[in-house]
Parts: sequence; C-alpha cells; structure tokens
Amino acid sequence: MKKLTPEEKETLATYEAMAPVWGPQQEGFPHRDFFIHDFFSRIEGDLILDLGCGAGRCATWFLWSGMKYVGIDLSVGMLLRAREALTEWVDNGQARLTRMNIRALAFRPETFDAF
Repeated sequence: MKKLTPEEKETLATYEAMAPVWGPQQEGFPHRDFFIHDFFSRIEGDLILDLGCGAGRCATWFLWSGMKYVGIDLSVGMLLRAREALTEWVDNGQARLTRMNIRALAFRPETFDAF
C-alpha cells in the first residue's frame, strides 16, 4: 500500500476511532429515496464500486436490488463494521470488502459499472 500523507494518517486515525460506535444513527439522510431512485435509473450494469464504504451504509441499497458490490475503505475498523452488516452478502459472494486507499486503486479501468 502506498505510504500515507500526514493528512491521510490523521483522517484514518479519526475513522478508526469512530468505527466502534458507528452504527444505525448514521443510516439515513434527507431525500434518500429520491437519491436512490435517481441513481439506480442511471446505472447500466450491475457491478458497483463504493469508494470509502465505511460501515457499508449504502451497500444494502445495491445488494437488495441484486447488484454486485465492492466496498473499499482504508479503515480496518470501518471494514469490520461493514463485514458485520453485510455478512450474508459477503458469504454468498455478492459483496466484497477490501482495504485500499482511494488514491491508489488497484483495479483495471472500466472494471465497474458505477461508483
């Protein structure tokens, strides 16, 4: 993994500290249904990349619709929370969670249908 800048280290430390208490209180946001409908209507394909997936808050929207999901985050703590929330989908192969820096993506161009 690429060496982190001081700013990235500070951001990572913040998310690692928040991970144990991150949960349902972060679930919703205003106009969510409109956003979901609008976003889904624009996707052609079924493989989604979630940059900075955190605890997997948005993953279920994609997974419930049958899409395949790859979530990446630098925070191990947040990925553990996402793994807890998405166990069924990770176990059946519909979802994959990976620790990765969004500034150094390890995917070939055009791998995903949306991100």
